[in-house]
Amino acid sequence: KVQGLNATQREAIAAKEEMQKEMGAPNLKELQKQIRVLEEEELKTRVENEKLKISNESLEQSINRIMTEKVELTDKVKKFSIQAKELKIENKKVKSEIDNLSAENKTLQEKLHNSEQEQKTSR
Repeated sequence: KVQGLNATQREAIAAKEEMQKEMGAPNLKELQKQIRVLEEEELKTRVENEKLKISNESLEQSINRIMTEKVELTDKVKKFSIQAKELKIENKKVKSEIDNLSAENKTLQEKLHNSEQEQKTSR
């Protein structure tokens, strides 16, 4: 290419090349090295992103499991609450029955006492 050019054009090309060297224009090997470094960094980033994705999926599964357990526990608490109310009602009925039996027992004891008193007086 350079041979077909006149002296002025050759000088311009030489000056351009000299300027690129002075400015530190990267050569092909340096560019390839930089590309490899960037590709390695990209690969590391992809691996890290995949790890984070797996970690996020695991966390989501844990959250879903915990939420399911929460719903199940809430249902159990509701059932226990209903059972507690039913037991309180049953307990009131039993107490009422005990009070009735106690009153009936007292009445029977009074009748027995009165009957004994009548037998003593009739003798």
